[in-house]
Amino acid sequence: MDVLNTFMHAAYMKRTDGLDLNLLKLLDVLLDEGSVTEAARRLGRTQPAVSQALGRLREAVGDPLFVRQGRRLVPTARAEQLGHAARIALRTLDQALLSAPAFDPASSRRAFRVSAPDALGPLVPSLLAALSDAPGVSLELLPRSGVAGVDEADLVLDVLPDEASGVVARRLGKLHAVVACRRGHPSLDEPWDAAAWCRWPHVLVRTDTVTRSTVELALDREGLTRTVGLAVPSLLLVPHVVAATDMLFTGQREILALLADTLGLVLRDTPLPQPVVPVAAMWHARHQHEPGHRWFRERVANVIESAFSA
Repeated sequence: MDVLNTFMHAAYMKRTDGLDLNLLKLLDVLLDEGSVTEAARRLGRTQPAVSQALGRLREAVGDPLFVRQGRRLVPTARAEQLGHAARIALRTLDQALLSAPAFDPASSRRAFRVSAPDALGPLVPSLLAALSDAPGVSLELLPRSGVAGVDEADLVLDVLPDEASGVVARRLGKLHAVVACRRGHPSLDEPWDAAAWCRWPHVLVRTDTVTRSTVELALDREGLTRTVGLAVPSLLLVPHVVAATDMLFTGQREILALLADTLGLVLRDTPLPQPVVPVAAMWHARHQHEPGHRWFRERVANVIESAFSA
């Protein structure tokens, strides 16, 4: 059974009037074979099944289509007319199925949209470098939207959800909490425990979510309180503030490590345990087999996986 017939049996595609493509394939084969028995053998079906299908086709077009002449079936004029059209349609569909759409990065002018937290900002230069062989391709960053963003963005980079219908996810790694301070910070010469951690002012990234952060939950469990010296709406300012002050910041090691050497940051273990956060690239299932999207998501995933494993 050829590729087209396999596809039609699997998909069972139908026209709006109820005539499915399997019947057109049957007509094509019967015109070639002139025999229900031989058509059944070629299609890999039983003779009764082919006879029943021919009956449905006759009823659908209102014509006997084939009349017996000796041991062969001879097509009517209507069968020959339909057979010509069916062959053209089936050949066109066959070519479309066998010819996967190509994606050429060098000539593409496609714009890819990515929804991601501000925390991934330091990775943007590496993402652009990974797309350097596609000079016409552009990248647009959208605000963090979570898994719901797959309807608008080509790719969503965020915490891996427990479950999401119609969404494909690829694990990229895990984020581990650390405390960042400037090189030469006074706390580096002191015993490092939860009390010391709380004595120094902290930078807090205040999001619009009502969910309490894992840091706040850990402090509550221990009955501790930290001093917030600065609250900001985005992570992008935080490393620079920490590098120039005595404030501390509790964030993700994999992200802060990208800036530590440049800004002179020291990363230390958190005095209170923090959960490990799984991160994933997510996209709508409709993009799963599209060549351009596959090329793009592989480039993005490689950059993030490399950064997280460093």
